Formats: sequence, structure tokens, C-alpha cells
Amino acid sequence: MRELKLDTLKNGLPGLTEMMGAYFLEAAIVALTKNGHQSGTILKVKGDFKESFQLKWSSALDKPTLGSWKNEQKVAELGAVAISLLLLLELTDYNGFEESGSGTGIDYWLSNAESEDHPFHNQRKARLEISGILKASRNNDIAARIRLKKRQVKLSDHTNLPAYIAIVEFGEPKSKIIKQ
Repeated sequence: MRELKLDTLKNGLPGLTEMMGAYFLEAAIVALTKNGHQSGTILKVKGDFKESFQLKWSSALDKPTLGSWKNEQKVAELGAVAISLLLLLELTDYNGFEESGSGTGIDYWLSNAESEDHPFHNQRKARLEISGILKASRNNDIAARIRLKKRQVKLSDHTNLPAYIAIVEFGEPKSKIIKQ
């Protein structure tokens, strides 16, 4: 079993600042903690990648920190960004992330970064749409979210770039990543 070290985000990633990485990291830890998970919990990845990761993090959350994250949808979405970016680093050759603009139908452009200063020197190579679910329910599960996101990414199909859809559900926790 592989490890997914969430603390990696504190250092930033090509195209993602340290401050943004820390923000996404905190959201992921809050989402996991709200579901009773601790560092060392197992995340199962399904879809086009079948893998299990032991999630590791060092930050302990106090009550004021947990209390500052009241919007559960936001916690799930931002936490899913943290997990998804790290999973894409582990499971693909992409290592650069550029946030997309509104109306593109995706969250990030993916690249093969040559340096941290110019992660998109090699141009955009793929698209990434991310979604998070704090705890799945009958009407809000990974399958339903995948269907929704497949329609959404069509807005950028004119690029002819492969699209990845990554859904993270924090209740179990699990993730499904598909490539289309």
C-alpha cells in the first residue's frame, strides 16, 4: 500500500502556492476529521486507477480551527482539491496545475512542469474537474457526481485534451478518477 502525504501541500506544487496548498490541506483534514478519520486512514481509489493509499498528515486540529469551517460543501470541495491534486501527482505523469477560469467546465489544467517557476512552459496537456462529497447519501453519491461532471467537462472538449474527473468522498473515504 502506498502513502499519500497530505503535508506535501504545505510546500506548494508547481502552479499552486504554499498558502493555497496549506488552505486546501486544512480543508482536507477538516473533512476527514469531521468523519471520524485520523492520520493513517485508508483511501480507496477506483475508476481508471485502482489503488489504496494510507493518508498521512501531521497537523492536529483544535476546536477553533474546526469551528471556523462551517460550510460543509466548501470543506468537501476544497478538501477534494487537496486529495485529487496529490492523487494525480502519484497516478499520472502530470506535475503542474493551473487553475482554470470560470466557464471552462473544469477546475485545473494539467501540465508536465519543467520548473516550479514556469510550470506551464510545456503548455496544457490535460484537464481536471474535481468534486467533493463530505458524506455520501442516497441522492448524493460518487456515481451521481460523475454523471454530472461528465456533462460539465464538455464545455472544454474543443481543446481536444484528455479530461480527468476526480471525485472524493470523505465519509468512507474513497475516490473515483476517470479519464475521458
